Amino acid sequence: MARPVTVSAVAWRARAGQEPAQALAECSALVEQAARAGSDFVILPELVLHGALPPEQWMAAAPLPNAITDHFANLCRQRAIHLALPVPVRDGERVFNSSVVLDRRGQIVGRYDKVCPTPGELAAGIAPGAGPVALALDFGRVGQAICFDLNFPHLAEAYQALDLDLLTVPSMFAGGPLLDSWALTVGACVVSAYEKESRAVDMTGRELGRIGARYEAVSDWGLCPVLTVRLNLDRRLFHLDYNVADFDGQHGGVHRLLRECPDCVTTDYEFSTGVVAIGAREGTTLADLIARYGLETRHAYFARARRALEQRRGS
Repeated sequence: MARPVTVSAVAWRARAGQEPAQALAECSALVEQAARAGSDFVILPELVLHGALPPEQWMAAAPLPNAITDHFANLCRQRAIHLALPVPVRDGERVFNSSVVLDRRGQIVGRYDKVCPTPGELAAGIAPGAGPVALALDFGRVGQAICFDLNFPHLAEAYQALDLDLLTVPSMFAGGPLLDSWALTVGACVVSAYEKESRAVDMTGRELGRIGARYEAVSDWGLCPVLTVRLNLDRRLFHLDYNVADFDGQHGGVHRLLRECPDCVTTDYEFSTGVVAIGAREGTTLADLIARYGLETRHAYFARARRALEQRRGS
């Protein structure tokens, strides 16, 4: 059935020369604002408290848990929210550009280490992360990518195999069409957090919203720089092949589904990329509808196509 979740992206970062205590207070106030908007999961930008510092200073990072994670853990407990907190993390002899995820109890449930640091980060001593990570939170499966990672499509393809409900992107640049491409490739909604332009992109590649310092409503009028969107996570991408037409002149399962119980689902077509996003409404589940109408998710279709290619190449 419908699995609603409210996600917020904060478009803010500590300023150069700002006192650490003041930066922490400002950041905490914005997280509070997102919580008051009903958010279940709040995403902060890449190195939200450290980004204005030279990379060499990131090397002074502390192991987990530390004073910063303890501060936000308390806030997560008070507000019953999840938080993606991007901070440098020392792990043994290595330092990572990381995003630490705290749950509603303030517990660290996992972290993602930037897989593709920039050459400048590498020169400063930042270590590359091991690979994609999918975290099971109480509302669904969440993956992360950080900033420069968006330039490497193999990471998006790796996440496709992990069947995510949501992908978050703490960043220091807007991402633009890269975010749209990742949403389609991963097959999940993507929410980015960047001080100048935070965005939410649907799994179909369509934009759901944006906010940030580059917009006058934020920079000149003082609008709170928090983007909040409501998502249904019982929703997946389906290719039009076979689901809509089976190439033998027969209609696919989507036709029967919409004829027999159109009130059970939401459908969002993106014909230019050959996909439809189908979401379950209250009273049913997408898994039940897939089984009843013989539907095949796009992930499963692509996996079947790869197997067929490998068999043909091997024959």
